[in-house]
Amino acid sequence: MSYLNKAFNYFNKVLYQKFGISKRYLRSLIVATLTLIVLLIRIFSLNRNKLTYYGAMFLFMVLFYSLNSSEEHPLLNPYSLIAATLLFLIPFVGELALAILMITGVEGRAPHITMLIRGIRVSTKLKACGFPVFLGKGVCMYQPNKVTLGDHVSIYDNVVIFPATGEVVIGDKTHIDCNSVIRGDGGVFIGNHCAISSGVKIYSVSNQAKSSELKIVDQPLIKAPIIIEDDVWIGANVVVLPGVRIKRGAVVGAGAVVPMNKILEEYTVYVGVPVKALKKRGE
Repeated sequence: MSYLNKAFNYFNKVLYQKFGISKRYLRSLIVATLTLIVLLIRIFSLNRNKLTYYGAMFLFMVLFYSLNSSEEHPLLNPYSLIAATLLFLIPFVGELALAILMITGVEGRAPHITMLIRGIRVSTKLKACGFPVFLGKGVCMYQPNKVTLGDHVSIYDNVVIFPATGEVVIGDKTHIDCNSVIRGDGGVFIGNHCAISSGVKIYSVSNQAKSSELKIVDQPLIKAPIIIEDDVWIGANVVVLPGVRIKRGAVVGAGAVVPMNKILEEYTVYVGVPVKALKKRGE
Protein backbone atom coordinates (compact mmCIF):
# COMPACT_ATOMS: atom_id res chain seq x y z
CA MET A 1 0.00 0.00 0.00
CA SER A 2 1.38 3.42 -0.94
CA TYR A 3 2.10 6.14 1.59
CA LEU A 4 -0.69 8.21 0.06
CA ASN A 5 -3.18 5.42 0.61
CA LYS A 6 -1.97 4.93 4.20
CA ALA A 7 -2.42 8.65 4.87
CA PHE A 8 -5.81 8.57 3.17
CA ASN A 9 -6.97 5.62 5.31
CA TYR A 10 -5.72 7.30 8.48
CA PHE A 11 -7.57 10.57 7.81
CA ASN A 12 -10.63 8.64 6.72
CA LYS A 13 -10.63 6.75 10.02
CA VAL A 14 -10.31 9.99 12.01
CA LEU A 15 -13.01 11.77 10.01
CA TYR A 16 -15.34 8.79 10.15
CA GLN A 17 -15.02 8.57 13.92
CA LYS A 18 -15.58 12.30 14.46
CA PHE A 19 -17.94 13.28 11.63
CA GLY A 20 -19.19 10.01 10.15
CA ILE A 21 -17.60 10.74 6.75
CA SER A 22 -17.33 7.58 4.68
CA LYS A 23 -14.38 6.58 2.48
CA ARG A 24 -16.47 7.04 -0.70
CA TYR A 25 -17.58 10.54 0.36
CA LEU A 26 -14.02 11.56 1.29
CA ARG A 27 -12.67 10.41 -2.08
CA SER A 28 -15.39 12.35 -3.88
CA LEU A 29 -14.52 15.43 -1.79
CA ILE A 30 -10.82 15.12 -2.71
CA VAL A 31 -11.68 14.80 -6.41
CA ALA A 32 -13.95 17.86 -6.27
CA THR A 33 -11.45 19.98 -4.30
CA LEU A 34 -8.42 19.24 -6.47
CA THR A 35 -10.41 19.72 -9.66
CA LEU A 36 -11.63 23.09 -8.35
CA ILE A 37 -8.05 24.13 -7.59
CA VAL A 38 -6.98 23.37 -11.15
CA LEU A 39 -10.00 25.25 -12.47
CA LEU A 40 -9.14 28.30 -10.36
CA ILE A 41 -5.55 28.18 -11.61
CA ARG A 42 -6.94 28.12 -15.12
CA ILE A 43 -9.41 30.97 -14.65
CA PHE A 44 -7.32 33.40 -12.63
CA SER A 45 -4.00 32.67 -14.39
CA LEU A 46 -2.26 32.16 -11.06
CA ASN A 47 0.36 30.24 -12.97
CA ARG A 48 1.32 33.07 -15.38
CA ASN A 49 3.05 30.36 -17.33
CA LYS A 50 1.49 27.46 -19.17
CA LEU A 51 4.16 24.99 -17.93
CA THR A 52 3.04 25.55 -14.34
CA TYR A 53 -0.56 24.89 -15.30
CA TYR A 54 0.20 21.62 -17.08
CA GLY A 55 2.58 20.65 -14.28
CA ALA A 56 -0.27 21.15 -11.80
CA MET A 57 -2.52 18.99 -13.99
CA PHE A 58 0.08 16.20 -14.00
CA LEU A 59 0.55 16.40 -10.22
CA PHE A 60 -3.15 16.17 -9.54
CA MET A 61 -3.47 13.27 -11.98
CA VAL A 62 -0.81 11.39 -9.99
CA LEU A 63 -2.67 12.13 -6.75
CA PHE A 64 -5.96 10.97 -8.21
CA TYR A 65 -4.48 7.71 -9.46
CA SER A 66 -2.69 7.07 -6.17
CA LEU A 67 -5.80 7.67 -4.08
CA ASN A 68 -8.45 6.16 -6.29
CA SER A 69 -6.86 3.30 -8.22
CA SER A 70 -7.26 -0.35 -7.47
CA GLU A 71 -4.29 -2.71 -7.62
CA GLU A 72 -5.92 -4.86 -10.30
CA HIS A 73 -7.00 -2.15 -12.72
CA PRO A 74 -5.37 1.15 -11.70
CA LEU A 75 -6.37 3.04 -14.85
CA LEU A 76 -9.93 1.69 -15.07
CA ASN A 77 -11.10 2.73 -11.63
CA PRO A 78 -14.21 4.95 -12.11
CA TYR A 79 -12.91 7.69 -9.81
CA SER A 80 -9.66 7.98 -11.76
CA LEU A 81 -11.45 8.03 -15.09
CA ILE A 82 -13.85 10.74 -13.93
CA ALA A 83 -11.00 12.83 -12.49
CA ALA A 84 -8.94 12.49 -15.67
CA THR A 85 -11.90 13.44 -17.84
CA LEU A 86 -12.67 16.53 -15.75
CA LEU A 87 -9.05 17.69 -15.80
CA PHE A 88 -8.63 17.36 -19.53
CA LEU A 89 -11.99 19.03 -20.21
CA ILE A 90 -11.10 22.11 -18.13
CA PRO A 91 -9.17 23.82 -21.00
CA PHE A 92 -12.36 23.60 -23.09
CA VAL A 93 -14.64 25.18 -20.49
CA GLY A 94 -13.96 28.60 -22.04
CA GLU A 95 -14.87 27.28 -25.49
CA LEU A 96 -18.17 25.88 -24.21
CA ALA A 97 -19.09 29.01 -22.27
CA LEU A 98 -18.25 31.21 -25.28
CA ALA A 99 -20.42 29.08 -27.57
CA ILE A 100 -23.35 29.28 -25.12
CA LEU A 101 -23.05 33.08 -24.86
CA MET A 102 -22.95 33.44 -28.65
CA ILE A 103 -25.98 31.17 -29.16
CA THR A 104 -28.05 32.91 -26.49
CA GLY A 105 -27.20 36.38 -27.78
CA VAL A 106 -25.51 37.49 -24.55
CA GLU A 107 -22.35 38.38 -26.50
CA GLY A 108 -24.01 41.37 -28.13
CA ARG A 109 -25.48 42.65 -24.87
CA ALA A 110 -22.41 42.08 -22.70
CA PRO A 111 -19.34 42.05 -24.98
CA HIS A 112 -16.85 42.28 -22.12
CA ILE A 113 -18.01 38.91 -20.78
CA THR A 114 -17.17 37.15 -24.03
CA MET A 115 -13.93 39.13 -24.33
CA LEU A 116 -12.95 37.94 -20.85
CA ILE A 117 -13.74 34.32 -21.75
CA ARG A 118 -11.57 34.60 -24.86
CA GLY A 119 -8.76 35.93 -22.68
CA ILE A 120 -9.08 33.02 -20.26
CA ARG A 121 -9.11 30.56 -23.16
CA VAL A 122 -5.88 31.95 -24.64
CA SER A 123 -4.03 32.64 -21.35
CA THR A 124 -2.24 29.30 -21.01
CA LYS A 125 -0.93 29.49 -24.57
CA LEU A 126 0.97 32.72 -23.93
CA LYS A 127 4.50 33.12 -22.63
CA ALA A 128 3.01 34.91 -19.62
CA CYS A 129 -0.42 36.36 -18.97
CA GLY A 130 -1.97 38.55 -16.31
CA PHE A 131 -5.62 38.75 -15.27
CA PRO A 132 -8.04 39.84 -16.47
CA VAL A 133 -7.27 39.94 -20.19
CA PHE A 134 -9.99 40.89 -22.70
CA LEU A 135 -9.81 39.73 -26.34
CA GLY A 136 -12.21 40.79 -29.10
CA LYS A 137 -13.44 38.84 -32.11
CA GLY A 138 -10.90 37.84 -34.73
CA VAL A 139 -7.81 38.60 -32.64
CA CYS A 140 -4.98 36.65 -34.27
CA MET A 141 -1.86 35.79 -32.28
CA TYR A 142 0.77 33.89 -34.22
CA GLN A 143 3.28 32.13 -31.96
CA PRO A 144 1.44 33.02 -28.71
CA ASN A 145 4.31 31.47 -26.74
CA LYS A 146 6.27 34.65 -27.61
CA VAL A 147 3.57 37.04 -26.40
CA THR A 148 3.37 38.47 -22.85
CA LEU A 149 0.27 40.31 -21.63
CA GLY A 150 -0.03 42.18 -18.34
CA ASP A 151 -3.05 42.68 -16.09
CA HIS A 152 -6.19 44.41 -17.39
CA VAL A 153 -5.07 44.32 -21.04
CA SER A 154 -7.77 44.81 -23.69
CA ILE A 155 -7.20 43.84 -27.33
CA TYR A 156 -10.15 44.60 -29.59
CA ASP A 157 -11.49 43.04 -32.79
CA ASN A 158 -9.23 41.87 -35.64
CA VAL A 159 -5.90 42.84 -34.09
CA VAL A 160 -2.95 40.85 -35.46
CA ILE A 161 0.09 40.14 -33.28
CA PHE A 162 2.96 38.34 -35.02
CA PRO A 163 6.18 37.99 -32.95
CA ALA A 164 8.01 36.01 -35.68
CA THR A 165 11.71 35.90 -34.66
CA GLY A 166 11.24 38.36 -31.77
CA GLU A 167 8.71 38.86 -29.00
CA VAL A 168 5.82 41.14 -28.08
CA VAL A 169 5.30 42.43 -24.53
CA ILE A 170 2.22 44.50 -23.59
CA GLY A 171 2.05 46.07 -20.13
CA ASP A 172 -0.71 46.48 -17.55
CA LYS A 173 -3.89 48.45 -18.33
CA THR A 174 -2.94 48.95 -21.98
CA HIS A 175 -5.52 48.65 -24.74
CA ILE A 176 -5.10 48.07 -28.46
CA ASP A 177 -8.04 49.07 -30.64
CA CYS A 178 -9.50 47.33 -33.68
CA ASN A 179 -7.56 46.39 -36.83
CA SER A 180 -4.09 47.18 -35.49
CA VAL A 181 -1.02 45.14 -36.46
CA ILE A 182 2.10 44.42 -34.41
CA ARG A 183 5.13 42.73 -36.01
CA GLY A 184 7.63 41.65 -33.38
CA ASP A 185 10.58 40.43 -35.45
CA GLY A 186 12.91 42.92 -33.77
CA GLY A 187 10.98 42.96 -30.50
CA VAL A 188 8.06 45.20 -29.50
CA PHE A 189 7.78 46.37 -25.88
CA ILE A 190 4.70 48.39 -24.92
CA GLY A 191 4.50 49.81 -21.41
CA ASN A 192 1.69 50.26 -18.90
CA HIS A 193 -1.39 52.50 -19.28
CA CYS A 194 -0.93 52.95 -23.04
CA ALA A 195 -3.70 53.68 -25.57
CA ILE A 196 -3.12 52.25 -29.05
CA SER A 197 -5.91 53.45 -31.37
CA SER A 198 -7.47 51.59 -34.28
CA GLY A 199 -5.52 50.84 -37.44
CA VAL A 200 -2.09 51.42 -35.87
CA LYS A 201 0.80 49.54 -37.52
CA ILE A 202 3.83 48.78 -35.36
CA TYR A 203 6.59 47.15 -37.42
CA SER A 204 9.91 46.19 -35.82
CA VAL A 205 10.92 44.77 -39.22
CA SER A 206 11.13 46.41 -42.63
CA ASN A 207 12.32 45.86 -46.17
CA GLN A 208 15.00 48.13 -47.57
CA ALA A 209 15.93 49.54 -50.97
CA LYS A 210 19.62 50.41 -50.64
CA SER A 211 20.62 48.45 -53.72
CA SER A 212 19.18 49.12 -57.16
CA GLU A 213 20.66 45.87 -58.45
CA LEU A 214 18.93 43.53 -56.01
CA LYS A 215 15.19 43.04 -55.98
CA ILE A 216 13.47 44.42 -52.88
CA VAL A 217 12.52 40.97 -51.61
CA ASP A 218 16.13 39.74 -52.00
CA GLN A 219 17.63 42.47 -49.83
CA PRO A 220 18.20 41.80 -46.10
CA LEU A 221 15.44 42.77 -43.71
CA ILE A 222 15.99 45.54 -41.17
CA LYS A 223 15.09 44.50 -37.63
CA ALA A 224 15.27 46.73 -34.56
CA PRO A 225 13.34 46.83 -31.28
CA ILE A 226 10.47 49.25 -30.75
CA ILE A 227 10.04 50.56 -27.20
CA ILE A 228 6.85 52.36 -26.20
CA GLU A 229 7.09 53.56 -22.61
CA ASP A 230 4.26 54.06 -20.09
CA ASP A 231 1.30 56.41 -20.56
CA VAL A 232 1.68 56.80 -24.33
CA TRP A 233 -1.22 57.54 -26.68
CA ILE A 234 -0.86 56.57 -30.34
CA GLY A 235 -3.64 57.91 -32.57
CA ALA A 236 -5.53 56.11 -35.34
CA ASN A 237 -3.65 54.80 -38.38
CA VAL A 238 -0.20 55.75 -37.11
CA VAL A 239 2.75 53.80 -38.55
CA VAL A 240 5.70 53.06 -36.23
CA LEU A 241 8.86 51.72 -37.90
CA PRO A 242 11.88 49.74 -36.55
CA GLY A 243 14.16 51.20 -33.91
CA VAL A 244 11.65 53.76 -32.60
CA ARG A 245 11.53 54.75 -28.93
CA ILE A 246 8.47 56.63 -27.71
CA LYS A 247 9.17 57.99 -24.25
CA ARG A 248 6.78 58.24 -21.31
CA GLY A 249 3.68 60.36 -21.78
CA ALA A 250 4.20 61.15 -25.47
CA VAL A 251 1.24 61.52 -27.86
CA VAL A 252 1.34 60.68 -31.59
CA GLY A 253 -1.43 62.26 -33.66
CA ALA A 254 -3.63 60.30 -36.06
CA GLY A 255 -2.13 59.33 -39.42
CA ALA A 256 1.45 60.14 -38.46
CA VAL A 257 4.50 58.13 -39.51
CA VAL A 258 7.30 57.62 -37.00
CA PRO A 259 10.42 56.90 -39.11
CA MET A 260 13.14 54.38 -38.28
CA ASN A 261 15.26 54.97 -35.19
CA LYS A 262 13.31 58.10 -34.21
CA ILE A 263 13.17 59.01 -30.51
CA LEU A 264 10.06 60.85 -29.32
CA GLU A 265 10.57 62.89 -26.16
CA GLU A 266 8.57 62.70 -22.94
CA TYR A 267 5.15 64.37 -22.68
CA THR A 268 5.38 65.83 -26.17
CA VAL A 269 2.68 65.80 -28.87
CA TYR A 270 3.85 64.76 -32.35
CA VAL A 271 2.01 64.98 -35.67
CA GLY A 272 2.73 64.70 -39.41
CA VAL A 273 4.57 62.61 -41.98
CA PRO A 274 7.26 62.22 -40.80
CA VAL A 275 6.40 63.22 -37.23
CA LYS A 276 7.43 66.57 -35.83
CA ALA A 277 6.97 67.97 -32.34
CA LEU A 278 3.89 70.15 -32.10
CA LYS A 279 3.75 71.10 -28.42
CA LYS A 280 4.21 69.84 -24.90
CA ARG A 281 1.40 67.75 -23.53
CA GLY A 282 -0.99 69.85 -21.45
CA GLU A 283 -0.22 73.17 -23.17
